[in-house]
Amino acid sequence: MGWIHHDDTPQLQMATKNSNRSHSLKDLCIQAFVKNPSLISQNIEKLLPNVLHELLSALPVENLCSSIGADRIHCESFWKRASIETYRLVSCDSVNHGITWKRVYFENFLQHTIQCLCAQDDTTSEENLLHIVKSIRDYIFTLKISVLPKGAILSKIFEILPNLTNFYMQLGPSQVRRPARCHKHGDCVGIVRGIDTNIISLALQSTSCLCSLTLSNSQIDDDTIRLLVEGFDRCCSTDIKNTLIYLDVSHNKITTDGIRLLANYFLEEECSNESEGDIDHKKILRGGAVLASFNAGDNCIHAEGGRTLGRLLRNNNSLINLNLCLNRLGDAGGGFIIEGLQHNNTLKVLNLASNCLASRSVAALSTVLMGSNEVSNINLNSDINKIPDSSNRIESINISSNICSMNDMTMLASAVQYTNHLVALDVRQNCGVDITSKDAVQALTSINKKLYQNENNI
Repeated sequence: MGWIHHDDTPQLQMATKNSNRSHSLKDLCIQAFVKNPSLISQNIEKLLPNVLHELLSALPVENLCSSIGADRIHCESFWKRASIETYRLVSCDSVNHGITWKRVYFENFLQHTIQCLCAQDDTTSEENLLHIVKSIRDYIFTLKISVLPKGAILSKIFEILPNLTNFYMQLGPSQVRRPARCHKHGDCVGIVRGIDTNIISLALQSTSCLCSLTLSNSQIDDDTIRLLVEGFDRCCSTDIKNTLIYLDVSHNKITTDGIRLLANYFLEEECSNESEGDIDHKKILRGGAVLASFNAGDNCIHAEGGRTLGRLLRNNNSLINLNLCLNRLGDAGGGFIIEGLQHNNTLKVLNLASNCLASRSVAALSTVLMGSNEVSNINLNSDINKIPDSSNRIESINISSNICSMNDMTMLASAVQYTNHLVALDVRQNCGVDITSKDAVQALTSINKKLYQNENNI
C-alpha cells in the first residue's frame, strides 16, 4: 500500500484547477484563431463582443492577412495598434488619413508593398498585389510612392481604387535620370531611367476623382513637364484639369518654359471669340479650370514665367493659394504677377519670398491693396476706420527675404490701411530695411495694428 501525502493533495487540486482555467474553451478558441487567422473570416460575426475584444488584443498583426482584416475587422483599437507596431506611427497621424486608423494602416501598407514590389520585380508579386488591392480598395484615398514601379502596374492599381483622391510622388535624385534626346532632331523621345511620364499619364488616366497631385523633390525639369502635359492631353479621357484642386511641383528644376506649360494647362480659362476688352466679362470656361492651390516653390522660374502667371491671373476665378517662393522672378517678374491681381478677387494667399523683389513689386502690391484709391491720399496717423474698402480680397502675403527699401515699406504701410481683408503680411529680412530705425518702427507698427484690426473683424 502506498503512502498518501495529504499536504500535497490541495496543491495538486489547485494545479488541476489552474490548468483547466488556462485551457478553457474560450482560450482554446482564441489560440486557434491566433494560429490560423483564416478562421476569422468564417466565424468573427458569431463571436461575442468580449471574446472578440480578447481575440483582437491577442492577435499578432504580422499573422493577419490584409484581405481578411479589411473585410472582417472593424475595431479601431486593433488598427491603431497595428499601425503603431508596424509603421511606428503616432496618434496624430490619423488626422491625415480621415481620422480612421484602418485607413492609416492600409494606406501605409499599400505604400510599403509597392516599394517592396519595385525591389523584387516579380510578376507573381504583381498579381498578389493586385489581389490585395482589390480587398482593401475601399480604404485607400491617398497613395504615396518614393519609387516609380515599371510597366502598367501603377495604372492597374489606380483602376482598382475608386476613392483615390490624393497622389504623392517624391522620388529623390537617386531615382531620376534625364530624358533621352533624338540626336538628329534634338527632341525628347522618352525616358532612359527614372521618371517615365507615360507611366504617370496612364495611371492618372485610370482615375476620375483625383483632387491632389504632388510631384515634388523629383528632379523634374521642363522636358519632363512637357512630356507629362502632352500625356495628359493624349491619354486622359477625363480631363484632369476639371478635377485637380491641389498641384505641388516644388523643389524641382522647372524654369520659365515648364511653368508656362503648367499654367496654361491648369489655370487658363478658355474665352469666347470676343474682343480683348470683353474677355473679362464674357468668359466660357473650358470644362472649368478648378485648380485652387498651386505650389511651384524652389524652382528656377524667371521674370517671363511671372509674366505668364500674371496674365493668367487676370481671368482666373479658381486659384486661391499661389506659392512661388525661392525662385528667380526678380523685381520685374514679381511685378507681373502682382499686377495680374488687380482684376482678380479670388486669390487669398500669395507667397513671393526670396525672389529679389524691390520697388516695382511693392508699388504694384500697393496698388492692388488700395483698389481704386491712391497712396498719397492717406496718412499713417489718419483714422483707419473711415477709409472705404475698395481693396483686393487677398488675405495673406509673404514678401520676406527680398530687397525692399525703407521707402517701399512706408508705401506698403500706407496701402495696407485700405484693406479690410489682409490679416497676414510677412516683410521680414528685407535687406534694404533697418528695422531699428524710427521710420521702420512706425511703418511696422501701423501694419501690425491694421492687420490685428482686420483679424478681429473677420
